[in-house]
Amino acid sequence: MEDDNNPPAHQVAKVAQESLRQLFRERAEIASRIGTIKRTIAGLAKVFGDDLLNDELTELVDGNKTNRHTRCTNACRTILMQCGCALSAQEVRDLVQQRIPVALRHHKNPLASVATILNRLVKSGEALTFHREDGLRVWRWLSLGTDECPTAIGDGFDQSLGHKNRPEDQAAGRRLRGGNPQ
Repeated sequence: MEDDNNPPAHQVAKVAQESLRQLFRERAEIASRIGTIKRTIAGLAKVFGDDLLNDELTELVDGNKTNRHTRCTNACRTILMQCGCALSAQEVRDLVQQRIPVALRHHKNPLASVATILNRLVKSGEALTFHREDGLRVWRWLSLGTDECPTAIGDGFDQSLGHKNRPEDQAAGRRLRGGNPQ
């Protein structure tokens, strides 16, 4: 329908859209806080021993009751949210393997699993996909609205996997993928 024919419906849709964006931002903040707390608990367990963790805390930190698909989806979601920039499936896979290795442990083809999950995140409205200037398909968390990577995100984030669609960043991306940096 035209804007002039039903302004109240468009206002409701606009309010719903903004509410959904706000909820996605809140979920990103919560996921980041959960990750920070989990890393803190894991660090405490390394220093003081696993005796520090009771069964419930171990389950909360390790996520033993989640299945491998949920764990991998949440890992991909977290990587996209924390990076805030467009990443290829290979880059997401590499970051998941670096930061949350248990998420891909039982997948026969981790890259295919990650690509499938990224496409599902697009279908659910959580992520956006497009092709960079170099033709590589990339995904970005939708609510952040930027292609620029922050300078650092949490413990162990490898900024070199980010890019800003500049020629030097594209060359770095090709080097990461084993291609010719030109």
